[in-house]
Amino acid sequence: MTMLERTIARRYTKALIESSGKDSMPVLERDFSFAETIWNASDVVRAWFLNPSMKKDVRENVMERFLKLAAFSGKAQTFFRLLAKRNRISLLPHIIQVFRELSDEIQNRIRVELISSEACSPSAVDSIKRALENKLGKSVLLNVGQKGSLLGGIILKYKGTVIDGSLKMRLDRLKELLKEE
Repeated sequence: MTMLERTIARRYTKALIESSGKDSMPVLERDFSFAETIWNASDVVRAWFLNPSMKKDVRENVMERFLKLAAFSGKAQTFFRLLAKRNRISLLPHIIQVFRELSDEIQNRIRVELISSEACSPSAVDSIKRALENKLGKSVLLNVGQKGSLLGGIILKYKGTVIDGSLKMRLDRLKELLKEE
């Protein structure tokens, strides 16, 4: 995302959040999640809205038909109409990303990716989540995934920070220590 795209996406997103209020956040999160699913799942929808030769009135009519099929809230419908009218629908992925960041900030939470070599037990995931919440002082939304190439241990990623507790990292550190000796 370019700096200009991020700036525009942030401006639109902040206006939506400010006009909707904190109480609307869960509904808007659902709406944006659904919009993202549709956007990512359908090349046809994406191509249709990104087509530069599509006339403004056609784009707006397509958006109206699309909104009738989807179960978006009134605020989201108005917002998507505005994006179509201003020919900013191409910014939707960026707007969704900025919306999540701002929503997390408002709700004092952080998204963390947990990567392990094998499936973690629910109690281990819960324990890691609680430890992170205590350490970070925020509510944690944990996305758990597996990476078969890991030998063991876990890797945590959040906001540009990587905590590598994998066996490979530990072996690499040991290797460096042995080289120094």
